[in-house]
Amino acid sequence: PLCHSEQAGVFDVRDCARWAASENFYPRKYQIVTDSGTLATVNEAFDVTLFMQSGRISTHGLRFNGVLYSLEEKKQLPGRIYRLRASGHAKLTSGEEASGRRLAIGLHMARSVRTIIIATHAREQSGDVCRDSVEALTLFLADNAI
Repeated sequence: PLCHSEQAGVFDVRDCARWAASENFYPRKYQIVTDSGTLATVNEAFDVTLFMQSGRISTHGLRFNGVLYSLEEKKQLPGRIYRLRASGHAKLTSGEEASGRRLAIGLHMARSVRTIIIATHAREQSGDVCRDSVEALTLFLADNAI
């Protein structure tokens, strides 16, 4: 993984297909119960791709690897690079309690030409270092048209 990250991955900007990532770190597809009590399907790959291409967040919120995140910062950098910082809830979106599984509380995501870099960090790790690592790798990939 990237320096000071809990989990990290490189994903295709077109469909969020996993190029390389930490074990069990990928976009998921599942059902949730909405506030109105109806069932809705969450497709994280579609939602992440939508966000990184348009800046729009799905009606189901910003989710990745089964965790719902709250957007804290969204920034556009030179060269069509987008960066975001978000914080996660301590509960899995499936409704199961974390029960010993250490869930990340921070998510950093950036888009280059062909990739999306996503990394998470835990409470004891520096979010700034995780963010800087994601940004540096994304800039390197963008400079090389990747």
